[in-house]
Amino acid sequence: SADPRIVKDAFTIDALSYAEAGELAYFGAKVLHPRTMRPLLAHSIPLHIKSSFNPGAAGTVITPEGKPSGGRVKAITSVHGVAVVMIEGTGMAGVPGVSARAFSALAGDGINVLMISQASSEQSICIVVMAARAEAAVHSLIGAFDVELTRQDISRIYSIRDCAILSAVGDRMRHKPGLAGRMFSALGRCNVNVLAIAQGASESNISTVIEEADLRPALTTLHAAFARSQRRAHLFVFGAGGVASALLQLLARQQAWLQAEQQIDLSLVGVANSRSMIWNEEGIDPQRAVDGLKKSSESSSATSILERLLSSKLDRLIVVDATASPEVSGMYGALLGRGIAVVTANKKASSASQVEFDALREAQREGRVPYLSETTVGAALPVLVTIRDLVDSGDQIIRIRAILSGTLSFVFNEVSDGRAFSQALMDAMSRGFTEPDPREDLRGADVRRKLVILAREMGLRIEPDEVVLEPILDDSLHDGDIDSFLARIPGIDAAWSERARQAGEEGFRIQYVGEIGPDGARASIEHVDRSSPLGSLAGTDNLFEFETRRHEGNPLIVRGPGAGPETTAGGVFADIMVAARTIN
Repeated sequence: SADPRIVKDAFTIDALSYAEAGELAYFGAKVLHPRTMRPLLAHSIPLHIKSSFNPGAAGTVITPEGKPSGGRVKAITSVHGVAVVMIEGTGMAGVPGVSARAFSALAGDGINVLMISQASSEQSICIVVMAARAEAAVHSLIGAFDVELTRQDISRIYSIRDCAILSAVGDRMRHKPGLAGRMFSALGRCNVNVLAIAQGASESNISTVIEEADLRPALTTLHAAFARSQRRAHLFVFGAGGVASALLQLLARQQAWLQAEQQIDLSLVGVANSRSMIWNEEGIDPQRAVDGLKKSSESSSATSILERLLSSKLDRLIVVDATASPEVSGMYGALLGRGIAVVTANKKASSASQVEFDALREAQREGRVPYLSETTVGAALPVLVTIRDLVDSGDQIIRIRAILSGTLSFVFNEVSDGRAFSQALMDAMSRGFTEPDPREDLRGADVRRKLVILAREMGLRIEPDEVVLEPILDDSLHDGDIDSFLARIPGIDAAWSERARQAGEEGFRIQYVGEIGPDGARASIEHVDRSSPLGSLAGTDNLFEFETRRHEGNPLIVRGPGAGPETTAGGVFADIMVAARTIN
């Protein structure tokens, strides 16, 4: 189905027609020469192709009619080391015999033409020859069109070296609507420029000329898209912490099943943390990625990684951000604008200033690829998609009340159940529920970002400093490094325990509740009724109450775990699947 030296998952084709085999033989498949089959075709004799290394294998059978494929591409093949000879000029339009003179001149000098493509305006002709004969071809054509060149009817004749012919082969492809469009879209997604196009009347071949340097990614992309009929996506993951590690393990478990059952091939091509990077376009074993990262000496500077991603020729490239890094989120605009999808659990970009967020959305529209950030609010809970569905279906969201922080939910649930505040916080840190610096959670910064993200999904324009936050701790406790902060936290245990006891005696629990409504966005410490949805949470549960025009008086509720590496990784993986399916 392709050259196995280039395409690692090439496979044996069980049946071909003589027309298909002839196209494959002409365009690079070296097992057969087209003339070999001529006497067999004349008498409709089947031809069996076997491997001398494995004669017991089924091999390929070639017959006059082959195996009907309904216009499907059966194989992708190529011819290396070719050049494109260009004849350009406005004086060729409407002049008969230009192509014939070009062919006669080349034939007279013994130069074989592999492919020809002519613009409908008749102002340019592309002739493909072997690169070794390109200089002779240009010289021959200059001699043939000397008069036209003098009169400037032909402006110039020149060659483009270092090219390759890339061909898709299959029976009756001309009758398959959209096939050529899919082919060129796939090449465009992996940044491969097409220099010339040709489709023969045999209906069995579509050929393009590309730069030889682009041949490997182009072959791999088209083979996955057509010969294997799989949707391949390439993943680059930022991060090696709890969420990223859980995501890589999940990818390792799901890869084979997705290929077999969903025809989706998720190929991990790179992983980076703040110190190093690994990159392999042929694929990286997700289970060994973190260890490989530890051994790598390749630089992971933001500039070098961004250059590598933007210059790659990978089809359906998805960048996954499992960090809290502003340097990584600062890349999103450039990535999206170049057609690279972004899946993120990093809240920085979606909660930046309104101007920066507008620029991000504009880059997404320009690149026409997904920007998916479901896990920035509620981990794996379907929160943002619920808002989009409500808004898109014409509902009006009046108010959202929510427990937004899995960390604060866990801490306050533990405190309400009688545990010391400092012990609850340390437990949350050890389980990976908090931000790398837990003060981000306790300052309400995490809640602020989530409220901004929710409001923008509702269609509101809001700046982060417009969110009103009630402080959880005195400002003085936030000073110093993390170790000194944690050493001071036990000093507030008694006050919080007494507050929780009083609330419990009155039938309430303590929660940090965020709200978006007609009066803006805010978050505050509330005593919520134990019997209410907000008061019945446990562990890291988040809860979102959507009061809308359709759900007035009976809010729509989304509830579930709102923190944890495995939970968040599951949500990120779901977004990756959406991206892989929707990149056009």
